Amino acid sequence: MKGHKFICAGLTTWDYIARSELEMGIGDDLPGQIDIKPGGVAVNIAIAITKQLNPKPNEGIVLLSATGDDKNSVSLLDEIRKLGVNCDYLRKQPGTCDSYVAIESGGILHGAIAENHQLDKAGTEIFTPLSNGQLANLEKPFTGTLIIDGNLSVKTLQYISESKVFDKAHIVVAAASPIKAKKLLRILKVRQCSIYLNLKEANTMTKNEFLNSSEAANFLFNEGAMRAIVTNGEYYASSRCEKGLYTIVPSKIELRINTGAGDIFLASHLMSTFFNADLCPQKHLAFAEKTVRSEIAQSF
Repeated sequence: MKGHKFICAGLTTWDYIARSELEMGIGDDLPGQIDIKPGGVAVNIAIAITKQLNPKPNEGIVLLSATGDDKNSVSLLDEIRKLGVNCDYLRKQPGTCDSYVAIESGGILHGAIAENHQLDKAGTEIFTPLSNGQLANLEKPFTGTLIIDGNLSVKTLQYISESKVFDKAHIVVAAASPIKAKKLLRILKVRQCSIYLNLKEANTMTKNEFLNSSEAANFLFNEGAMRAIVTNGEYYASSRCEKGLYTIVPSKIELRINTGAGDIFLASHLMSTFFNADLCPQKHLAFAEKTVRSEIAQSF
């Protein structure tokens, strides 16, 4: 069994991101660019964490997910491995890999569609390495940090909530999208998780209408979260944990990309709490926000 401290579990895709600097209306056909890159919430977070761990090569991160067995799937895994993520335990199934398509214009995400076919077909089987001795077993369970994303099925989330396989793990939840956040409240109540989401996702998940991120973070903490981090675009981001409620106001920036920014924020905040546990929660938020700004600046 290997002593890995970080595992990401969730969707693995080729991302097709269409961007235009022009404002888009319904039915518009605009000039722009289409970027194709490895993606999926779990993959984005794994890559971002790997960047944070570069000075600490013994802290590598494992990806648990599912993909196809065609050339497109092989190319996808090759690209993810080049970025430093361990794909050795990922499940390969007949067919092609899942995909994600997003359209952005004028710095606004107009819409996105994620294909979860391979992930849904694999279901709980993506976690077999945590019980069969490859990464852990019931006698020596995984004791590190397990990051899961909201693309996992309801059945798989229920399995994580109930199985002893996860009893010793610190579980971190990434909401992924408002419609996917609806199924996450149960695991939050059963497992003492850390959860990352935006205000819209928090409102959908809890069937509330919070006015700001502080209200949402405080509510989720009281619902059972070990730590609740809620963002709200250009408005203040909040963190609620046993140390209290903390907020920051993000710096004003021209946000010319949207896809993946929340995943970078999660990874940066999580690494800050892991390696600098004594810092004030407000400083963890500030570090994550600064990292997102830096990543966006490097993209152009």
